[in-house]
Amino acid sequence: MIDLHAHILPGIDDGPATPEAALAMARTAAAAGTRAIATTSHVAHMFPIDPVQIVQGRERLAARLAAEGIELELLAGGEIAHDRLPELDDETLRSLTLGGGRYLLLECPFAPIGAGLEPLVDDLHERGFGVLLAHPERSASFQRD
Repeated sequence: MIDLHAHILPGIDDGPATPEAALAMARTAAAAGTRAIATTSHVAHMFPIDPVQIVQGRERLAARLAAEGIELELLAGGEIAHDRLPELDDETLRSLTLGGGRYLLLECPFAPIGAGLEPLVDDLHERGFGVLLAHPERSASFQRD
């Protein structure tokens, strides 16, 4: 199994607070048959992190998993808030694609936004990215449709 959306990196967002808690999550996932996890920490204003921190956090946790003998591959990713997109250039977005492919995980806003998500998704498509929506079930816009 591959988990495409996990907040497993410690101390970055609302995921585990410590490396030990992240290791416990990894052990549980591996025991349940998960072979790979996309490390999709939030890229949002409420968690003002630089996407480079996700890369560095993934590298540190991967080293700990190897040292602990936990067989779980950590894949690239990020859960990108719509309001952070204008700040992110294509190179940065490529570092946040799921598993290093072409798909980005776009967090659906809980409240409706001005022009909606369609123009943002269209722009990402024109730039060569695919889009996977995170939590559409919690989005007021999707609930109305």
